[in-house]
Amino acid sequence: MKQIILFIVFTFTTMMCAFAQNSNSSPTAKIKNKKKSEQILENNKDQFSISPNGIFKDVIKGIVYDAKTKEPLIGANVIEYGTANAAVTDIDGQYKIKVSNASQKILVASYVGYVTQTKKIGGLEVVNFFLEEYQQTLDK
Repeated sequence: MKQIILFIVFTFTTMMCAFAQNSNSSPTAKIKNKKKSEQILENNKDQFSISPNGIFKDVIKGIVYDAKTKEPLIGANVIEYGTANAAVTDIDGQYKIKVSNASQKILVASYVGYVTQTKKIGGLEVVNFFLEEYQQTLDK
């Protein structure tokens, strides 16, 4: 049962990440009419689009583990704190996320049934997480 739930969470998260990347509101959307776009840019000289590749410079990678078993967690979320910038761990528990100004950023790792953990990146290029299972007792 746990494996089925993990698979569903992983699939849903992967689909949401793919949807966000293919969104039409993306600053890297394709230009359909070049003349019209040049006219819009000429009329709005103060406005410009920003490419995500220019914003996100530092690549942080790592693995998300179960703290007790030391097994990698598949489908765990790693999010840049305060943004929608996120990554999902693969079958080996590995993630890779691009961030801007990594020395001042915080990463948040979460997984269903586990306690969320935050870590300041500092000057690190590899940030591993060891998540502990959420322990809650039920009253009778």
